[in-house]
Amino acid sequence: MSPTGKGAALLIYGNHRLLVEDELNKVRQKIAQQVDLDFNLDVFEAGENDLDDALQAADTLPLASDRRYVIVKEAQRLTPSEVKRLERYLENPSESSLLILTAVDLKPSSSLLKLMQKRGRVREAAKRKDQIPGWIRSRFKERGLQVTGKAIAYLQDALGDDLMAIEGAVEKICLYHEGEGPVDLDEAVPLVAPTAEKSVYELVDRVAMGDGDQAVSLMRRLLEQGEKPTYILYALAQRYRELLLFHALRQDGRQLPEI
Repeated sequence: MSPTGKGAALLIYGNHRLLVEDELNKVRQKIAQQVDLDFNLDVFEAGENDLDDALQAADTLPLASDRRYVIVKEAQRLTPSEVKRLERYLENPSESSLLILTAVDLKPSSSLLKLMQKRGRVREAAKRKDQIPGWIRSRFKERGLQVTGKAIAYLQDALGDDLMAIEGAVEKICLYHEGEGPVDLDEAVPLVAPTAEKSVYELVDRVAMGDGDQAVSLMRRLLEQGEKPTYILYALAQRYRELLLFHALRQDGRQLPEI
């Protein structure tokens, strides 16, 4: 990779901090195979450190190496004036440094994203829904454990695409796991409760279907988890309004595709 032009800076961004960190770690591991990072790596955090310090580090010659690497985390916090300073740096970047920025939740209109698309390279760290099972499996593998498909499916169903919650669940399950066998469904269910929002929707559906026993059980679990009764009541009322509207439209002769 050329150290000048677009090769002088890399932006790793995405909507999930864990995925951004994973991608950054892959880059660091690759770099570590070629360079002694003890002497040629500087890490800064936007909002905590001044960008000028990072740019000054990027202008410092590497030690016993051809390249120096400078990482700026949480680059979404950069102020407009700092983005301008970054732009000036990228007009004449150091030929011996790679500036790596990481950012979370950047909007397409972000001045930082536009700048990096023009002056640097960008790499989006993202996972489609169908890639989450493989990601879950990899989190267990990193901890030396195998996991069954049923346990993976339960974690994704219970926690959706909340990767931070899934990471916490994996950590918790691994902590309690005993034996050398794979983690199975019977270990995941007692340790990982569905998110409150998902449970509320399930409660609403149970009430709508007339499943009183399951509805009461879900209600108790939600209250034990600290969910506010007013939110549960609001969700139930909203669902009943939708059902009443559906019934009224059907009575009016509307067909399903029209509703």
